[in-house]
Amino acid sequence: MNFAFVTVLLVFITLLGIALRRSYFSSRFSIEYITTNLVNEIIWAIIPAILLHAFAILVVEATTSYQVLLENIGYLVVGGNDKERVPPIFQNIHAHIAPILTYNIGLTVFGILVGTGARSFVRGLSLDTLPYFSFLRFPNTWHYWFTGEYLNTERGWKYHKNIDFIMVDVLTNIGEGIIYSGILEDYYLSRTSGGLDRIIIKYPSKKTFSATGETHFREIPGNYLSIPYDNILNINIQYYEFNGAAENTQDDSQPSVEIIEP
Repeated sequence: MNFAFVTVLLVFITLLGIALRRSYFSSRFSIEYITTNLVNEIIWAIIPAILLHAFAILVVEATTSYQVLLENIGYLVVGGNDKERVPPIFQNIHAHIAPILTYNIGLTVFGILVGTGARSFVRGLSLDTLPYFSFLRFPNTWHYWFTGEYLNTERGWKYHKNIDFIMVDVLTNIGEGIIYSGILEDYYLSRTSGGLDRIIIKYPSKKTFSATGETHFREIPGNYLSIPYDNILNINIQYYEFNGAAENTQDDSQPSVEIIEP
């Protein structure tokens, strides 16, 4: 039995864990934005795969007449090549191909649901932003900065919900140095480096500097400005919160704005 077959068999066994892991890392937390490879993915997927397979095997053997022959699976994994033992194993697989496929497809779907449910649970309660649950934190650190969720670690559970909008000042390496300012609208991650690819700001303005030390400020026509990360030297972030609202129509009171300091 060759190495390629053993590799395929291991991938097949850990497919459940891979499906769970990829469903957990989705949306802004996609696994595509994490520097990884097939070996690392298998290592991170094999533990939940083994646990779920063990649970599923117990359920199958307790509720049906089928029995999972783990010794045969182990023999194939270690690369056994006994010509008298290998053919009966594959004959047994062929004879039960339908229930085997049903078992694996059903368990993979279950793994996807578990991964999605776990992510929804963690994100819904903002557990990944709390200090004592830091092990649940996703690798996408930009998300925590650009949503203000990192404030939860200092201000309390779901404190970032108080933030109404986020202002950014982006220092770039364009010309003598240009600072672009505006409301943070969105950001995109690089699929190759795993870092920030670009940010989008709303109602942009810019401040330029001359060799004589003079500064020039002007608004930029247009609603949005896209700034590639390759041109960014530094980013200043300010979180704003509206306090109160103009509820009395007989006066000219207006809601005030408070800068939330990190």
